Amino acid sequence: MSGDSERNLDPLLRQAARGYRTTIVTQIVRVVCKLVSVVVMARLVAPEGYGDFAMAAAVFWVLALFRDAGLGTATIQAKTLSPQQMNGLFWVQLGMGGLLMAATWGLAPLADIWFKTDSVSALLQPMSFAFLIIGAGGFARAQLYREMRLAEANRLESLSAVIGTGAMVGAGWAGANAYAFVVFLLVSELVANALAWREISWRPSVGWKNSGLKSLWRVGGHVTLNHLVTYLSTQLDAILIGRWFGATAVGLYSRSTQLLTLPRQYIASPLSQIMLTTLARLKDNADALSQHTSRAVTNISHLVLPFYLVCIVLPVPTVKILLGADWLAAAPLLQILAIGRAMNTLTSMAETVNIALDRSHRLVGAALMSLVATTVAIIIGQRFGLSGIAWAVSLAQIMMIGPRLWWLLRDIPGSLRQYLRAIRGPLALSAITVVSLSASARLLENAPVGFILGGAILAAIGTGGIIYLVSRFIRREIMDTMKFVTGKWDPGSSKREGASS
Repeated sequence: MSGDSERNLDPLLRQAARGYRTTIVTQIVRVVCKLVSVVVMARLVAPEGYGDFAMAAAVFWVLALFRDAGLGTATIQAKTLSPQQMNGLFWVQLGMGGLLMAATWGLAPLADIWFKTDSVSALLQPMSFAFLIIGAGGFARAQLYREMRLAEANRLESLSAVIGTGAMVGAGWAGANAYAFVVFLLVSELVANALAWREISWRPSVGWKNSGLKSLWRVGGHVTLNHLVTYLSTQLDAILIGRWFGATAVGLYSRSTQLLTLPRQYIASPLSQIMLTTLARLKDNADALSQHTSRAVTNISHLVLPFYLVCIVLPVPTVKILLGADWLAAAPLLQILAIGRAMNTLTSMAETVNIALDRSHRLVGAALMSLVATTVAIIIGQRFGLSGIAWAVSLAQIMMIGPRLWWLLRDIPGSLRQYLRAIRGPLALSAITVVSLSASARLLENAPVGFILGGAILAAIGTGGIIYLVSRFIRREIMDTMKFVTGKWDPGSSKREGASS
């Protein structure tokens, strides 16, 4: 790579580093907010209430997959957008919001029939207004990310989470039961979208002609279809459990899966969005793209795996602290499902690489593989009850790691090998951490819950410190991840070191 090309990349890479830093800070705020709400709401809403909302949410989020027809991702990926395209994107998303609101009202009675209850439609009807709010502000939020105005985007996401959580807790305290979650949905979306429009100066004009969206529809269509199939893969178990075993069972199961979505929702997905924005602008530079992909995958993996490890080794203390003693029946489900979710999250960043390289059609094939495997697993596991379904789904996710990565990264020279090398350090450190957590948990098994969890985590940190001292490879990775978290990460340093050696 020429000196001029490298100098041209430096501003982009520095902007990416700032983006990762501000995103991590924001997600820490949101995770704390989420954990506080989990702990509080588990004591204000009964399992039946969680079950009712889980069934309503299953319907709502299926419809939400179509809220922008994938054009939000296409907007972030685009290097430039004409005024006509921007106007068209706004009106398409607003129109989709109105259509989805009407569709939710129409499907609400059918949801009651499917779940054999009359409580789901009562929740879906007020939830439907969120679609109109999302449609009105979706383009403004995507535009902030496309322009890499990440500090502003992160600030509004944090504020919306804090205000929405406060409103939800207040509603729960007032006895709203499952409707407290509806309050969070409406308030958080309203705040986020209002603040997004406050941050951008562009405003839509009435009507649009020949908006030039054809180039964006292809990517959007692939992304939407992938989201739909992926959602069915991850929610099919909860949907069928609701029908087969009732609200209490699906409440326990869905609460476990909701906890396990936290690392992906608050760490992997937001950071992958920054990764997408950066890779889309590096795709013409193979060396820079390869280096950035490898290091981002390694660092994100180091950040998400610890949460899963704690759930695998210490499910009972985790449930007691986060959900309360009334939810102990969810502990075995949390432990089993965490194994598969950890492995599935490691492969999710390969999807980001495909979108950045205009290979979004690959996502659909990978999602279909997972859907088929999950469906077969649920059918097999159903005869063994909730635990049987959890084991079957986890094993299916583990078995799909190889096929998914091969499908997503084939025909991209060296990508599969590089991706596997990028996750080997996190996996090796995770295996050692599991042993350390298990040993300390056995030694402290008769201690109070807080001591068990705290002691195990301290033992894992101590073990990691020993590995840090004796392994040059792990030491280099830990140092790089620490710089990644603190904002001192230089995305181009590895490339320059390689060139100078």
